Amino acid sequence: MEHDLEKIKRRSQLNALMSLLSALLVIGSLVFSFYTLNRMEKKRDALDKEIAKKQAQFDKIGQMLVAASQEENSSINHSIDEATQYFLEVKKAEGGLTVSEELAYLQSVDASVLSAEQKKRKRELEEQVENNATIQDKSKIVTCTNIVEKQAQGIQSEFNAGDKVYFHAQINSPGNETIRAAWKKDDEEFHAKNFDIGVNTGNGFKIWDFKQIREAGTYSIMLYNSSDLLIGKTNFSVE
Repeated sequence: MEHDLEKIKRRSQLNALMSLLSALLVIGSLVFSFYTLNRMEKKRDALDKEIAKKQAQFDKIGQMLVAASQEENSSINHSIDEATQYFLEVKKAEGGLTVSEELAYLQSVDASVLSAEQKKRKRELEEQVENNATIQDKSKIVTCTNIVEKQAQGIQSEFNAGDKVYFHAQINSPGNETIRAAWKKDDEEFHAKNFDIGVNTGNGFKIWDFKQIREAGTYSIMLYNSSDLLIGKTNFSVE
């Protein structure tokens, strides 16, 4: 009889423990779901703000071009010139327009509507791209979790506080040059490193670096050539 009572007691304890574990799992699942939803909500709010900002910028450019279409031909060119200048200023204010990006945009605009100053700037940029280090493609500068045999591994732009964040870049370099990499948090520089690179106009001269990031926030890595012109940039976030 006592043996049976002991078995019943143990079974009851086991059932109570299983019930407790089930409750803990449910609570854990709810906490995780809340945490996930909270992160998604923050990202959605940030995205909504960015969309609203972009929409306001494009609305202004659109208004300029609509106004241009209602004027005489001489005024049209002037209004398009204003819209072009506004676009370039917006891009620079957003954290920098690389040499290649600015040149590509000016080359995409009909030369007949560019101002004399913009035409001069276009010629200067063409000379810079020909004679100085540049990054022609955005995909040539990335953030990642590791570098193995000079290759980026685990390419991503979102990290957790305490992670090591690597950047990897392939630079088109027609000559020997010094590249400066500036790490910024909320547009404030907190670390910089110089890289001496050699000639490589094929696959590009590869450079990389890493920092352990402990604070949450929005970060960027900006690369400048020896003429102090922005040639590449990449952004990442830490939560």
